[in-house]
Amino acid sequence: MNKHDMRQYYFIRHGEQQHQKIHILDIPTFIEATRGGFNEPLTEKGEQQAKKLGVFLEQEQIEVLYSSNLKRAKQTADIAAQNAGDIPIRKRFEELNEVIIGESVTLNKVWWRRILSSRIPVFIRKSLTNILAPFFKLWLVKQWLSGNTINGDQLPQVEKRLQNVLLELDTQPEQRIGIVCHGWIIMLMVRMLFGLSWRKAASAIFKLKHTSVTRIDTDENGKRYLRYFAYEHKEKK
Repeated sequence: MNKHDMRQYYFIRHGEQQHQKIHILDIPTFIEATRGGFNEPLTEKGEQQAKKLGVFLEQEQIEVLYSSNLKRAKQTADIAAQNAGDIPIRKRFEELNEVIIGESVTLNKVWWRRILSSRIPVFIRKSLTNILAPFFKLWLVKQWLSGNTINGDQLPQVEKRLQNVLLELDTQPEQRIGIVCHGWIIMLMVRMLFGLSWRKAASAIFKLKHTSVTRIDTDENGKRYLRYFAYEHKEKK
């Protein structure tokens, strides 16, 4: 088997979903998201992203698609598959559902709720979102990776889930396989396979834009290669 015959896995983050569009920085909404409480469909923008993804998948000659079992991933896969010449969708993996990172004790404290309460005008809260949300996200990633959140998934359990998915994918006959899932899942998959430091892994989450693609190749001996990470495809003219 040469490098052109390697099995190619395209891990794809889903399109934009509803709660990301309406979310402004308030602690109850933020906590609900970290609990895994949102399972909403795509926005109109997310649907357009999925259509453009379909063009990319057709160009890459993807043979089969998989997705997580959450609405935003399933819908992204369905739209993309239809726009790529009806690529078959073989399975919805519950194991690829978004990681539940749990609750931060700090964010549950009353003073956070007062600072970001609904009494603050919406336009100010939206500005705070733009400024603070990336820092919150990075901080929360580090909290989870350090074991400082509660009621969430445990890292060893997540890694076992991902290993099981890879083992099943390795048995499939197709060479070019697309997998629509979630940013945390992709980041942890890359970290697990290629030994990223926690710092690099936490920072990598920011690069995973909606419908970005991360390609991992596997040779006949089971060795894996990271071909590219969080590639933002653009429709060819």
